[in-house]
Amino acid sequence: AYQKQRRAPILLKQAEAAEAEGKAGRAVELLRLYLAIRPNEAGAWADYARLLADGADPNLGRDQVYAVVVKALKLKGEDEGLERRRAEIAMELGRFEDARDGLSRLIARRGEDPRGQAELEELRARVEAADGKFNDAEVWLLMAVGHDPHRVSAHARLAGLLRRNLDDP
Repeated sequence: AYQKQRRAPILLKQAEAAEAEGKAGRAVELLRLYLAIRPNEAGAWADYARLLADGADPNLGRDQVYAVVVKALKLKGEDEGLERRRAEIAMELGRFEDARDGLSRLIARRGEDPRGQAELEELRARVEAADGKFNDAEVWLLMAVGHDPHRVSAHARLAGLLRRNLDDP
């Protein structure tokens, strides 16, 4: 047990180096070993979750990645990047309520950043559209365009939504 504890900081440094070198798969392996020794290390869980969310381990299913992201958020607390990834993965998995909850928290915390607000509102619109709630998606896209009138992707999504799903060319 003592040897493992002594080895933990070395594993963490190696994981950081591997990630810096662009070797995300190796970083994931090293973080797994590190977390087996120090299972409550919030920062390491956050790094591990980010790497997995970005596809560093193609053998893991998205549901497994989602579970890791949720665990990292429980240990770390507020982390905008992880919360956003959780919402995106939840949407992919059809867990629309989870995606809405996370995005609602992010939007509430965003404050006076119109571009950031618009980005989150557009993501929320994607969740609503994926869940078949096209009228709600329209409302979120209109808010996004209102916060950032130069956000081309929101305009394009809104136009497509109106054309395809709301019969309003």
